[in-house]
Formats: sequence, structure tokens, C-alpha cells
Amino acid sequence: MNSRVKLVNLLMTRACNLRCAYCYVRHGFHDAMTEETAHQAIQDAFARDADDFDRIEFAFLGGEPFLAFPVLKAVCEWMWSREWPKPYCLSASTNGTVITGEIREWLARNHHRFFISLSYDGGKDTQNENRSGSAEKIDLMFFQKYWPQVPLKLTADEQTVDHLARDVMDLKERGFLVNDTFADGVPPWEEDSLRRLDGQLARLCAYDLAHPGQAPSRLLNIDLSSVLSNVPKDSFCCGAGHSQVTYDWEGSRHPCHLLSPLVLSPEEMEQFRREWHAPKKTLTGCQGCPLDSICPACGGNAFRMHHTCWRREAKTCALFLHQLYYACVFQMKRLLADDQRTGKDFLAYAAVCKIMGLQIMQPIIAGAQPV
Repeated sequence: MNSRVKLVNLLMTRACNLRCAYCYVRHGFHDAMTEETAHQAIQDAFARDADDFDRIEFAFLGGEPFLAFPVLKAVCEWMWSREWPKPYCLSASTNGTVITGEIREWLARNHHRFFISLSYDGGKDTQNENRSGSAEKIDLMFFQKYWPQVPLKLTADEQTVDHLARDVMDLKERGFLVNDTFADGVPPWEEDSLRRLDGQLARLCAYDLAHPGQAPSRLLNIDLSSVLSNVPKDSFCCGAGHSQVTYDWEGSRHPCHLLSPLVLSPEEMEQFRREWHAPKKTLTGCQGCPLDSICPACGGNAFRMHHTCWRREAKTCALFLHQLYYACVFQMKRLLADDQRTGKDFLAYAAVCKIMGLQIMQPIIAGAQPV
């Protein structure tokens, strides 16, 4: 039986020392969480919906959470000094640039009970272009030494699409796990960029097929099986507000970090509250689409772009079709190369066959790059 996990985000600070190309944070503010507020949020998280979850994952977020290191450190040590009613783990997402001195020493001592997710976008040129010239400020080997099981979060965007395959493959060759995703909350990609993406995904596909012992690209290893059920999504289905919650620096509770004052203005927060209490039965604009059940949907990013949670981002449709084609090619080729097939493999095979036969996929197939 799968463990029922509750994800609790703690917004330690809005401050950040970088200005990344695809950042969603409202900058220019200096809000920060106090120890007392963090204590109250943690106690509230354990008390709420207690019977619905088996354990809790607390994630310290920002801005850059290690700019609030004294409070973060004190809160962790307060938690470790007490008994709690459920198992839990502690983690933080970081840009890695301030992990020096006392912070570095504390993390090294506590690496077995505090986990770090590093955002790093690949080659030095990509990292510097996307993330404020920060490549030389990050000791990648420190993260590999202490958290080799935690993937680097690589965010691909339209401006650096020509480096995607190289960036992912280089990090894998250096022994890192890579969680490769597309930047969200951005305008739709141009057609030329989508065709250049085809070449990058074809290269990733060929690389992952040639290295079956490595974890495949997340962009290619998406779950296709639900397309067989043809059940449309009635929401963005991420558990926001229940299995995922966020506490801001004032201790207020929000569905997720994107639907919080970290991202939204006071006026947008008021509009969101009205929107949240009037959910739709289907996502706007997706009725009748045969790919609705597998197409990604994020209510937070949708609200950022379109001021409603109940639709997909405008960029999603075309970008997903290109991604989906290469995911189908990768998964089919991997299945055909494997002599030991399971029932799950046959479901994947049936899903690929259905997807590749859809009319909506034919223009993508016609212009695809060979793998």
C-alpha cells in the first residue's frame, strides 16, 4: 500500500540574490518567516487532516531559503528535538549560490536528515544565461557528495532550447540524476523554437535508449496509460489545498506556493479566492480533446497567465504535442528492445498506438526528427 504523503511548503523569505529568466516571485519585498510563525505552521500542519496522511514532507522555499538560514536552522533543530505524531522529512530548494561557510558545514553534518533540491540548468553558458551568471558560485560536487539520490532540477526554456540535450546529457555523464522540465508561466513557444525542440528531444531519446541503465529523461518518461481511459480531467489534480499546502511568512495557509503572496498581488489573491470557491467541471478549452487525460495542468501557472485556475496555460498544447511524440517513440523503442514485458508494458504499448493514431498528432509526426 502506498504511503499517503502531505507536502507542506514553508515560505521562509521572498528575498533572492538571483533574477532567473523564468522566475515567478514578486521581487522587491523583504518579507520573512519568524521562528514562532514557523512553529505554529508546523503544528497546524500536523493537526490538520491528521487521519488522511501517513507522513509529512516539509519543504523550505523562497526566494532563496538559505538567505533566512538562522531561522531555517533554528526551526529544524527545534523539530529534531521533539517527538511528532507522524513521520516527517525536511528539505529545501536552493539556487546553491549561498551554500558556503556555516551553512555548508551545517548541511554536511545533517545531510542524512535534511535534503537539498538544487536548481541547475545544465552547461555553464545555459546556467549563466538563465540564472544570473551564477555557474561559478555553485559547488556541484558538494551536492553530488551528500545528496546523490536527489535529482538536479533543470528548467528548459525557449531561449536556451538549442542546449537542452547537451545540458541533460552532460549532467548525466557526470553522474547526476536530472529532473528536466519546461519553464512554466511563459508565453507560447514560436513554431521555429518547437521544431528546434524536436531535434533536442530526438537526441535525448537516442541517448536514453543507448543508456538503459540510467534514469530516462522525465520529458520522455511520462505516464501515457491514462489516455486509454479517456476520462477528462475535472481539475488540475495536484492535491493543492489538501495533500499540498503552503504557509507564508505571516502564517497564512494557501493551496500552493504559486497561489500565494509569493507570486500574486493582493488584488490577484482576492480574485483567486473567489475563483477557488467556484470550481469548474472541466478545464476550459479542453472539452473533447483526446489527450485531455494525460495533458499536464497546473492551476497555479494557469492563474498566473490567465487569471483562472480552470484551464491550461496557452503554451501547453503545442509544446506538449511535440514532447508527447518523442515520449511515444522512446517508450515504444524501449518496449521493443525488452524481452521481459509486464502487464504495465502492454498498457503502455496500447497507449502509444492510440496516441500515434490520433489526428491531432499527424502534423507533429509529419515534421518530426528521426531518432
